[in-house]
Amino acid sequence: MELGKRVLFYRNKKQLTQSELSKGICSTTYLSKIENEKINPSDEILELLCERLGITVVQIQQDPDKLLSEHILKWYNHIKINDIKQMHEDYKELREKVESIDLSVKALFKLFEFRYLIQTKQTNKIDKDKLNQYKELISILEYQYKYYYYKFLGIYYYINNQFKSSLEQFQKSKEILEELEMDDPDLFYQLSLVTSRLNNSPLSLIYAYKALEGFQKKFNFQRCLECNLLLGINLNDMDNPVEAISLMKNVIENNNENKVPQDFKSKILHNIGYSYFLLKDLDQAKSYFRRSLELKKNVSQQLNSFYMISLLMILTKEKDAIKIYKHIEFGMKLSRSVKNKVYEIKFFLLKYKMEDKGISEEYINYLEKCVAPYFESKEDKKFTSELYTEIAYYYQSIYHHKRASFYFEKLLTLKTF
Repeated sequence: MELGKRVLFYRNKKQLTQSELSKGICSTTYLSKIENEKINPSDEILELLCERLGITVVQIQQDPDKLLSEHILKWYNHIKINDIKQMHEDYKELREKVESIDLSVKALFKLFEFRYLIQTKQTNKIDKDKLNQYKELISILEYQYKYYYYKFLGIYYYINNQFKSSLEQFQKSKEILEELEMDDPDLFYQLSLVTSRLNNSPLSLIYAYKALEGFQKKFNFQRCLECNLLLGINLNDMDNPVEAISLMKNVIENNNENKVPQDFKSKILHNIGYSYFLLKDLDQAKSYFRRSLELKKNVSQQLNSFYMISLLMILTKEKDAIKIYKHIEFGMKLSRSVKNKVYEIKFFLLKYKMEDKGISEEYINYLEKCVAPYFESKEDKKFTSELYTEIAYYYQSIYHHKRASFYFEKLLTLKTF
């Protein structure tokens, strides 16, 4: 923005007419020529204009669009490090400033507003129209910022369980990253997360190692912990629980206990428990799930460990059936309290098995018509594969080979990367 445009910018901001600004300083015609870049004002006139505008000569010599862009980028840094107080303050301040600025700067603000709403868990404010507004940014943004656009859209789709769409956006982001030779280990972390959810554990493992390498170079301790947890999850998914246990125990043992956040430690303990579950060491598994549960502070975090403990109570055939039944009932109650339909269904299925009614046609029909489609819609491949397996073996057991074959084929498709 040139000097004349800046005079115009601050005049509009001050809500002054040309006559009001120029009165006693210069003619209206002279001011109009300044604002239209036809002449440069003398130092004396510029100083008088600035005084009336309530700014300094230094301020008007600085490009407000550039200053605002720099402020927006600082805001994004606060979002990245999750500085809650500062990101809220920045958002409030910037939102007021962007109304009368250059379109490209406004687009930059909208881009990082998208990330801000995701980061602060306000995605309920991103309705269909608002999402379309964000999607329209792609035609306005400078090329380097399109990297962030695709990345943020990928994160948005991921938290809404649209994993295939999420992966598509991350891949577009990755292409720009490589073309511009940018450095962002978080993108590889996001790629690892989504490929893990899409059942491609080998690729997820590669991305997790790449992210870990990047965060180690930046000495980002917390993100290194997150990568190690993701590596452990992938090793379990690749039927390598022994290596997963070794890796995750080392994470806790080789780091100062005070530096490992409690919520993170609870996740590590839960996944060590799952490793022992895969090894069929059910007592050890139960012990780790209980330790994990003790560290979790809210219901949403507790559900997965609570569910695995309920499952193990059935598998280890604890004698007190009433205790097990109450445990499962409480799990269903917790699920409903936080409106978690996934675990409400899982606890319901445990309750059915607890009652030992056997696998009935009615039960299989419920899995086929209600449960499997729901988990398919959530793109939860792991649990969906468990459901397909159970349905397929049921039909095989009653000699409905065509129906069994149908589900075995679905299972094979699900496991194909």
